[in-house]
Amino acid sequence: MTTEIQTLKPEKVFHYFNEIAKIPHGSYNTEAIADYCLGVAKQCGVPAVKDGAGNVIATLEASPGREGAPPVVLQGHLDMVCEKEEGHAHNFEKDPLALTIDGDYLTAEGTTLGGDDGIAVAMCLALMAEKDQMVHPKTIIVLTVEEEVGMDGAYALDPVVFDGAKRLINIDSEEEGIATIGCAGGSEMGLKFPVTRTDETGLIVSLAVGALQGGHSGMSIHRFGYNADILLGNILFSLGKDITFKIADLTGGNKVNAIPQSAKAHIVINPEDREKLGLILSRLQENLRQSAEQGDKNLFISARFGDQGTYDVMDPESEKRCLMALNIMPDGVQSMGRVLAGRVDTSLNLGIMKTTETTFELITHLRSNVDNDRDLLGDKIEAFTKYLGGTAVVTGVYPAWTPKSDSPLYTVMNEENEKLFGTPLVKDVTHGGLECALFAKKCPDMDIISIGPNILDVHTPAERLSISSTERVWQLVIATLAALAE
Repeated sequence: MTTEIQTLKPEKVFHYFNEIAKIPHGSYNTEAIADYCLGVAKQCGVPAVKDGAGNVIATLEASPGREGAPPVVLQGHLDMVCEKEEGHAHNFEKDPLALTIDGDYLTAEGTTLGGDDGIAVAMCLALMAEKDQMVHPKTIIVLTVEEEVGMDGAYALDPVVFDGAKRLINIDSEEEGIATIGCAGGSEMGLKFPVTRTDETGLIVSLAVGALQGGHSGMSIHRFGYNADILLGNILFSLGKDITFKIADLTGGNKVNAIPQSAKAHIVINPEDREKLGLILSRLQENLRQSAEQGDKNLFISARFGDQGTYDVMDPESEKRCLMALNIMPDGVQSMGRVLAGRVDTSLNLGIMKTTETTFELITHLRSNVDNDRDLLGDKIEAFTKYLGGTAVVTGVYPAWTPKSDSPLYTVMNEENEKLFGTPLVKDVTHGGLECALFAKKCPDMDIISIGPNILDVHTPAERLSISSTERVWQLVIATLAALAE
């Protein structure tokens, strides 16, 4: 497959994308890919450094005769979201991604592709390699770390690295033809509820819900699909109306910014209720499929029966607290249309659920195009958490990016897009979070646009990158840099 990828156009972009796919680069594991980028920069004669946070900053001097043009920043992030199909044997700490071509799409077998934001990294490396064949102003390349887990690299970045540049092109959007000029702000909330345990004798059952479509918690939340963590809580509450059981543990989700596709509970039941449990779950599965959003129509609820014995389970008060938290926890779209007609304003995603010996823990990601609305939603969650005897901690707060009424950078990019493809760039405000918000806060005079090729089902194992769209966006980037050098 490597040979086939090397024939894709633009060749240098896909060459470097293929190379970085061989390097594990999930969040908090970006040192190797950063060092690779520094190595490419050295080979290409481009000065580059790694700052204290691990961000890579490289500087392409202006093309001969274009030294007087104002500099521009080209920016993306090094880390990817690591999600895989259930049961798929892939170790994100050491295994390369298995890239494959399916028609116009590049994807990875059984895992996320890392098109978000590997395509930006690949384009920046390609620009280094082909700088002498292109016309460009002084271009500062900034590749940040840990974007997917709180934008740590962008927070730590000293704006002095921008070297006076007042224009920034971010390549971290997932829809061609869109010029993103604003985004939602966000935060994470970690909730902990105390758990007390006792012994229970009965039949152990592994109860699971799965085959949900999941998706990016910002870009896919508008589909109103099921969240596996929330759904499992709903199922257990409904089950409790007909069968007595005890909960040993609850787990679900891997990433706070990915809508959970599966979740699991271990429960202890009376052996005499085994057949009844199966009938109830079958009925629940059918009802949920009927009301599901199209991408969740194949969801399953399964029960795998273990042995009879005595098991460590939650006591009644702890169990009640956990089920209440899951059944009253806000999740999904909270408001739409206030900032931009037809678009999500405020949402949240319960991304991670886990149980320890003494706690039941939830981590949710809040998003809003209005910072105050995000904070009020956080207050609501904190209030019911405290009411249930738990604690709530807010982390990873980042601001909304407020659109500017005028953007000379957009004017230039739009003109180049019309020249190339005969269509204008559509201005948009995304519900996803972008590092642009932090750059705009650090540098209020910075003119910022975010673009990118078509990438579908981001943050899921179905993620796929359009090959033809990548070529067109690359053409737009090169044309825009040439125009900015005038």
